[in-house]
Order: sequence, then structure tokens, then C-alpha cells
Amino acid sequence: MKLNVTMSPELFSRLQPIARTVAPNTPEPRRAFASLLQLAEADLAAEPIITAPTTAEFKLALAAAWLGPRCPPSPAVWDSLATHLLPLAAQASVDALELVTAHGCGWRRAIPAGATGWDGRWDGALLALTERIDRFVQDAHRQLLARGVPLPEEARDCGAALPLLIRLYRPLSPLHLDTGEALVFETTDAGVLIRGASGHEEQVPPGAKALFTARIPGDAPLRLTRSGNSTPWVAPSGALIRVTAMDFETRITLKHETTETTAKLSPGDSVCLRGPACLDIWECTCGDPGCARRHRLDHWDPAAPHGSLANFLGTAVKGPLKTLQVNSFQQGMLFPYWAREGF
Repeated sequence: MKLNVTMSPELFSRLQPIARTVAPNTPEPRRAFASLLQLAEADLAAEPIITAPTTAEFKLALAAAWLGPRCPPSPAVWDSLATHLLPLAAQASVDALELVTAHGCGWRRAIPAGATGWDGRWDGALLALTERIDRFVQDAHRQLLARGVPLPEEARDCGAALPLLIRLYRPLSPLHLDTGEALVFETTDAGVLIRGASGHEEQVPPGAKALFTARIPGDAPLRLTRSGNSTPWVAPSGALIRVTAMDFETRITLKHETTETTAKLSPGDSVCLRGPACLDIWECTCGDPGCARRHRLDHWDPAAPHGSLANFLGTAVKGPLKTLQVNSFQQGMLFPYWAREGF
């Protein structure tokens, strides 16, 4: 079933003034949305529109009016909501507000580079999702302090929610190496310095990781050369390069399918990766095998058991357990982010 596009502009024009009475990043989104629903239902009851929407359509339209741009959406936007969200919203166990929040951030739709307005990511949805992520960040900080972990206040206030949000909807960033260009991994007393092509430079402190996926044009394999060793290290396309910084050494692991090889580097040692090549930089640096499934918004499944967006975000941020434990917390996105920040 699709939304009645002919009545959508009228419905939206009725709902938008009501939706704008509450900020989208409210700390009580469910309660606020329930209040908006009551106001909107009363408004429609006072002066019904020609074609009444179904309950699911009504909730989706109100959520879009709350979290979307201020201008009226095009018919294509309503078609997208109908195609991707309406069948899910019709299920009693699925929250329409969560669907629209994720959809506004890019879930189940393609967003062209530079797109704005309804075609881009919606500011209201981004604000709403950032607030929800921040609640889990604050909870993790409180739990760690209660366990006597010497975590500074700066960690709580460093604004982790926004970087984690970006990692959720943009998990990979491209890095291109032309012929003759190189990416160098150099072990130092302060961790690993990664520098090279196109001005790319990042410092990985001890306890943190960096991850890259090799995407190689043509059939030529990617070659990595260790300092003082003339034998190249061959990486096939699709291989994962994991860089782990430790207190007294660096480990560079090359993993492809079932094969995994690790080189240990002492301070002063380096590894050089030469182009031509295309690399995908992993924004989340947890290094956990379940990262692609747990830490990317595209993999959220609202129809799965316990598949609420809140549960998905809690697992993504803090790991699979509500109560922090070492092995569980390391599987979340927050631990590696704090590690990269030096906390």
C-alpha cells in the first residue's frame, strides 16, 4: 500500500506547524511524539481532510514533519516513505518514529553527494539520533566512574555522539593511491604515524587501531614493503589491513578470507604500501569481526527480535551487554573512539 500522494501536501501542511512546536532533539522523544500525535489527531478531528490517512500513514507523516526539512516534501519523498517504511510501520512491534529517524539519516535510501533538503540527511533526524547516541555515551561514562575507572571528565564532554553518528551512516571513507604514491605506517614511541597520499595523516596511540580494506584496480596485487626487508608483502583485493598500536610494538595484520598474517614492528620500523590502489578507511576502529553488522546503520533490522533502534544503538555504542564488561565494551564503537582520543 502507498501513501495517497494527492493528499500528502495537504496532510503535511496541517501537521508541520504542530510538529514544529517541539524540538527534535528532546530527551524524551517518545513522550514528545505522543503529545504531538494527540494534538494532530485533535486538529484533524476538528476539520477533517478529504482523504483520511491510515494510522501508520499518519504517524509516518507526522514524524517526517517533525524531523524533516521545513519545506514541503516532493511526491518522491512520500513514495520513499511508502515503499521502505509503511509496510514496517503497519506492524505493531515497529516504532514509526524510529523508522523515520533512521530514514532521515540515510537508512534504506541513497543520498547523492552534496544533496540537501529532503534529498539529503535531515537535520532534525540527525539531531534526534545524536541525542539518543549521547544518552548511551553518558551511561557508559557513569558506569565506568562507578567502577573506579580513572576516566577524565573530558571524555564525557568531548562530543563523542556526533563522531559516532557519522561512523554509523558513513562507515567507510575512500583513500586513493596513484602510481608512485605511498602510504607509510611508521612505529614511534607514541604509537603509529600513518601518512602519505593526498596529505592523509593520522596518529594511532597505544591501545588503538586503524583499519583499511584494499580495493585494487585491475589484477595487480597490492604490495607492502617492510623497512629493511626487500621481500614484498602481497595483499589481494578485499584484504583487511589492521594496524594495532601497543606500548612497545606495532602489529600490522593482513587478513583475507581464512588467511591471516601478522608482522610485529619495533619503534623506528615502518611498512610502506605503494599504489596504484584504492583503500577504504574504516571509520570505526574496533576491529571486531561483527563491526560491519553491528556498527553500520544500514544493518539495523527493525523487524528482528528486540530490533528497536534503541537496542541497536545501545549495542553499537556500548557493546552487546547493558552492564559494561571489558570484552563486551571493546565490541562497541565508544571504546575505540575514546582510545583514539587518548582517554
